[in-house]
Amino acid sequence: MRAVAGILIIVLKTMVLATDPSPLQITVLYEALCSDCMKLFTQVLSKFGPALPRFAHIELVPYGNAKRTEAYGMQQFQCQHGPQECVMNTFHSCAIHVLNNEARSLAFVTCLEEGRWKELDNHYTVSECFRFLRVSPDEQSQIWSCMVNGLGIQLQEKMARITESVRPEKHTSVPWIVINGVSTKAMQLQQDHLFQLFCLRYRGHIRPPGC
Repeated sequence: MRAVAGILIIVLKTMVLATDPSPLQITVLYEALCSDCMKLFTQVLSKFGPALPRFAHIELVPYGNAKRTEAYGMQQFQCQHGPQECVMNTFHSCAIHVLNNEARSLAFVTCLEEGRWKELDNHYTVSECFRFLRVSPDEQSQIWSCMVNGLGIQLQEKMARITESVRPEKHTSVPWIVINGVSTKAMQLQQDHLFQLFCLRYRGHIRPPGC
């Protein structure tokens, strides 16, 4: 019990308690076919939607435990759950880039993860999420173009650099949460309680939605 309390104190200190704090910065390292990542999106991160961007910023980094190598001047990726995960990681990166909006990106990725939870076909899930989130035909076209015109690879390289640079402790599993630029193993033990901790951070009379 004392150990758990100590971890809570560490995490809350990282969040910085205040009556009118700046938005909490949350970076989420994940991969597209990870079951624990699916749980985090559908059960925890989805609660943050109404709080964006006034009370929190969420940076989604779809790369996870992938590895990259260079061959013949080109980046190649090897993903934990096989080639299909590399394709979906790239798709997530392209969608996040094109939507260019934290709340929409979070909602779209959460929708994709809910489709996986229901064991729906990938193509069906993507089309349903496009429809549900009202992703315009032009945005859809940009996302598909991103997948094949080289931009998707560039975005995955960017996600790799972000993942590889977290400090002071490097990520050892996914999902992995970085709060206000600080990466520690202790934080990962509180992933399920992230929204509650986020609510505790705000002491002022203006409360984030859902708190």
